[in-house]
Amino acid sequence: MIQWIARALDCGEMSGSLCGGGSSANLMALAMAREARLPANEHGARPGIVYTSTEAHMSMAKAVALLGLGRQNHAASGR
Repeated sequence: MIQWIARALDCGEMSGSLCGGGSSANLMALAMAREARLPANEHGARPGIVYTSTEAHMSMAKAVALLGLGRQNHAASGR
């Protein structure tokens, strides 16, 4: 499906994943970002800071908690 859409938009090298909704998409995006920048090691997930807007969906805070990043490491900015 992703490749079909990419070809239709003349972006043949585009890739991605489909999710069932916004909450699972946010969780998947944070999981991929964490693994790219702070991969888990033998001690588990490493803490990081997730910056969001104060308007961010509540699923962002839940995803931070589920991924073991630490609820105190979720900084919502008013900007």
